[in-house]
Amino acid sequence: MCKGPLASATRQSGEHTNASSAFNVQLSIQFILGTVALSCAVAFGAGSLVASKFTEYSLASAVASPVSPNKTDHFIYSNVIDDWTKPGLTCENESSTCIVEEEEASSDDAEASSPEESENPIAGYDFNPPGTGQQAMIDIDLVVSEILLSSPENMVTEIASVLKRMGDWDLERFKCTHGCCMAILSPQSHFALHFNVEERWVRFSLLVSSHGTEKLLLVMNELKKVFVPLTGDKQLDAYNQSYIKSNSNYRGFFDDKDLKGRNPHFEDLGILYLETKRMNMKEVATTESIFQRIEIFDMINPKVQNLDGYRQSLISSEESYEASLPELFKPDRLVFLDGVVQSSSRGDEPYHEALVQPAMFAHPNPRRVAIIGGGEGATLREVLKHKSVEHVKMIDIDEVMVKFSAEHIPAWSDCSDVQDSSESCFDDKRADVLFEDAMAWFINRFVDFEGGVAELFGTEEKFDVVIMDALDPQDTVVFANMLYNSDIFLRSLKNGLTDDGVLVMQLGAVSAIDDTAEDNQHNKNRASVNRMIVDLGFESMHLYDEPHCGFGDPWSFLVSCKSVNCRQSWYKQPAEIERSIHGRIRRSYSGKPLLKYFDGATMASYQTPRNAVEVVYCRSNPTPLECQLGTSYVKDSKTFTRMDMEVRKVGPDGEIGVFAKVDIPKYSYIETSSALSLSSLSTHVVEELGDIDDSKALKTFLDKFGIESTLKGQYEWYADTGLYSLMNHGCNGTSNVGHLASWTENKSNSELYDRENAARYEIEKPEGLETTDRLTIRSPVLDRHLSSYATGYLLALRDISAGEELTTNYLHRRSESTKWTKLASEVDKFCGLSEE
Repeated sequence: MCKGPLASATRQSGEHTNASSAFNVQLSIQFILGTVALSCAVAFGAGSLVASKFTEYSLASAVASPVSPNKTDHFIYSNVIDDWTKPGLTCENESSTCIVEEEEASSDDAEASSPEESENPIAGYDFNPPGTGQQAMIDIDLVVSEILLSSPENMVTEIASVLKRMGDWDLERFKCTHGCCMAILSPQSHFALHFNVEERWVRFSLLVSSHGTEKLLLVMNELKKVFVPLTGDKQLDAYNQSYIKSNSNYRGFFDDKDLKGRNPHFEDLGILYLETKRMNMKEVATTESIFQRIEIFDMINPKVQNLDGYRQSLISSEESYEASLPELFKPDRLVFLDGVVQSSSRGDEPYHEALVQPAMFAHPNPRRVAIIGGGEGATLREVLKHKSVEHVKMIDIDEVMVKFSAEHIPAWSDCSDVQDSSESCFDDKRADVLFEDAMAWFINRFVDFEGGVAELFGTEEKFDVVIMDALDPQDTVVFANMLYNSDIFLRSLKNGLTDDGVLVMQLGAVSAIDDTAEDNQHNKNRASVNRMIVDLGFESMHLYDEPHCGFGDPWSFLVSCKSVNCRQSWYKQPAEIERSIHGRIRRSYSGKPLLKYFDGATMASYQTPRNAVEVVYCRSNPTPLECQLGTSYVKDSKTFTRMDMEVRKVGPDGEIGVFAKVDIPKYSYIETSSALSLSSLSTHVVEELGDIDDSKALKTFLDKFGIESTLKGQYEWYADTGLYSLMNHGCNGTSNVGHLASWTENKSNSELYDRENAARYEIEKPEGLETTDRLTIRSPVLDRHLSSYATGYLLALRDISAGEELTTNYLHRRSESTKWTKLASEVDKFCGLSEE
């Protein structure tokens, strides 16, 4: 329920009310009534109250006689302000009936009325206008009820009944004139009504003080039923309700300290949805568990959805495009937990496929999967689409949420089209759904504490993939801070993974390019969990986002791998991903693909983080070293082009070298040309060709000028087409030019450089890197610049004088051990360190 965060402020205001403020109170009432009268005149100056009886209403008649396109414009200006001292429709407080007073008073009679009555139609009533409160408005363009609009008396009587029954409000005064009514309900609350019988529309507004906010939405929902009662025909009811717009918002200003507990109306539900005046909304179901408030709404936003198309789709008798494809025009169903949007029908597959499928395909053969959270069932649905999966452990603390979702959003957990599954994913024989605290469950089974282990340690088999579909790290509740700042919990997740295990978690909306470093903003929990994952020793991390999740902003996800081997799967070519999807995803009964959004091209888009991610990451303090060396953020670095260098002969047999024509300061960039590249698959094909004549030239070229890289987890070849390929090896550690890849973490070749005799091949490293340090591969900088790391970002390692030769370390051109050993032997010969 909506709590009253404004109650204390309103009470304090009331405590200071005294007799001396009576004039101000009366003046305020006059102002409010005058404002409402002006709104009546402005909005409905041309409208008149016409008592008429509707014919029998049906979907067919509604379509045959749609709402008049000439409906009075809401914003037509009129300079006529009705005199509220004239007789009109009046409801006495003691009675639930209303009478229409005769409007026979002439203008002279009106002028002759007492000044007190003229200036203050509700004189003496102690009404304190609210400075804070809540207001709801409803706009119904197609009123169905006949009884209410058969006479104003019946309409007002029924409204009074609802206000009394649902809100315990009495109509202290109720005035109507020219299709516009105003009522004082109780101190600090009022009700306004505008209507036109002939055009079948009605608008009403209810403003209550903080004392009444808990009742407001209940009352407004009941009033909707009064004007548009349910018929029992779902299609007809949906059609009728599509003509209802409503909004609700708080009045006044609030500080965080004013909010006691968590009010859903100050979260997404209120700020993004209930407050808008464009949305057609219908509450589907609401419940509360001991953990949270769960609300489900159907919404149509005319700005992005075709409201007329939705209405046409409901007319099954018509052979139209809309009626033939009704699923394309249906409302968006949204799920809110404590007011925070969790999922939507339009964003269901994009979000859950983005969360699950990249991690599943990053593992070569996922058999056991754990899901943390995921109460809607959609995460489970995506996992169960995989042939290899034998067991899924879904752990959600809120049993009410799971069962409520199964009842009201069954599509999220629908596995009926997955071959060899079940109608509901929760009933699949591979699924084991536990209603427990997932944090405690993992810690008790997978953490070895200092001096001992938990009682259940080692009793659960490890998982190939762990999916964390829990609270957003930006959430302000205490548990979110615990979840994303507990190194013990994250350690339990890592310990609970197999050697090739993969952890994936959703991390909220992506950063904007002008955001501060995440440590200094609302994303500090995300920054914290990123650091802890690095510290725990996950060997490869990949941050990506999906823009179609239905949350407004693109949504970010993080895949973390225990083994660097997962990079081979992560950086597969789109065609390889498509082949894996075909081989690993189960078939459907309908013949339709089970994956609606995820495919090879989508996975390719996940392989490169957004520029904003890198920019915000590099605003960290201290600045990460890869940001200083591997991006364009180095303020004082200069770039030298081929125009600043020349190629000369250096030996009697025509050998050549590259020489500087100008002085090149230390850590300047040396321009490189675009590189030719061969993917791991292409490299494998070339090597398989053996000594076939047609492949010898290519193999010789790659052997002489190519750079072998494993930054993507597999052996790939790059060949620089510029001056770098002509540079000679710098013997005895004299190289003065080097690639960033030379100092990047690379498990496949790090042991080679640690050999006892490797010291003579080492080159000077950039300042900030210790002897054994490597630039991290767990960085969005590297993910965005993989090709540049392999063949670009060539740096001057020391000051190079004009006329000096530019040399590199050839040993960094090979990653595979056999090839590296062969090249090392050739380098030794070149440098005279071994005999021919």
